[in-house]
Amino acid sequence: MMEYLSDMYKDFYDGILTDAYDSVPYAELSKLQTQEYKWWSNTGSDVYKQWSSFGSDVYKFWSDLGSKVWNDEIDETKEIMSDFKADINELKEKN
Repeated sequence: MMEYLSDMYKDFYDGILTDAYDSVPYAELSKLQTQEYKWWSNTGSDVYKQWSSFGSDVYKFWSDLGSKVWNDEIDETKEIMSDFKADINELKEKN
């Protein structure tokens, strides 16, 4: 995903804004650059937060499941798997 944000940055700053220097007053262009950069930066932060949160969730799932399997706690393992399947189905329904 970060690759796409990098591409968006290049397209905007090396493409659209470079072309605009010849046709838009500098003050207007500067204001637009600032606004767009804030949006781009906030989007990158939001993506990173989601990615980081997902990584933490996956690690917790893996750790909890591995611990139950290692300790031969089959019923608890089945419960974790059942909860995981329910979460996946809930996400599918939202999308």
